[in-house]
Amino acid sequence: MADSNIIVLTLGNTIEGYLNNSFRSVSKYLTIPNVFPRFLQVFQSQNVKHQVKALRILKSRGGDFRLGTSAEVGKALAALIDVIFEINPSAHLVITVSPVPVINAMGLDNRGGLGPIEIDCQTKTTLRSSLGEVLLERGDDRVHYFPSFEIVRWIGSNLPGSAFGDEDAASGHVSQALLDAIYGFFVRKYAVDGSAS
Repeated sequence: MADSNIIVLTLGNTIEGYLNNSFRSVSKYLTIPNVFPRFLQVFQSQNVKHQVKALRILKSRGGDFRLGTSAEVGKALAALIDVIFEINPSAHLVITVSPVPVINAMGLDNRGGLGPIEIDCQTKTTLRSSLGEVLLERGDDRVHYFPSFEIVRWIGSNLPGSAFGDEDAASGHVSQALLDAIYGFFVRKYAVDGSAS
């Protein structure tokens, strides 16, 4: 990442384990949200025993497994962008929102009684609107948004065939024809022809 010209960051959802003692400072330059470390994959496990164990650990530390608020997501995104540019200040950052629906909300604190479609809509909407606000506030020409979410969810639903699962009937797999179109658009928008140098 430190030597990359373009870094692509895909945002998945805001379903997360949140610790309740607000934000904490990890250095004099960086404050991060108290989010349970998702990279451990504990909340993405399809194994019910692993999921239950992870929730118990989180709750024993005073946390909740819930949808993030716009304020939390905005602060986390701003901090993430700062960290990326601390590592590589000359890179261009392209941020996307994943079009893949939420596949696991087991154990979610769901006080609003939302169904899976509503949870998916709320989490993707929060990501997109929070990111939009962060990008407007930053006004940084090194940070770009690429609309893969909108292409799959909105344009894909109006095309012949299915936006998801044409090859394998899996609702979490974007159909290959649509992926090819997205890749082609991305390359046309961001790739540099190396033959000119």
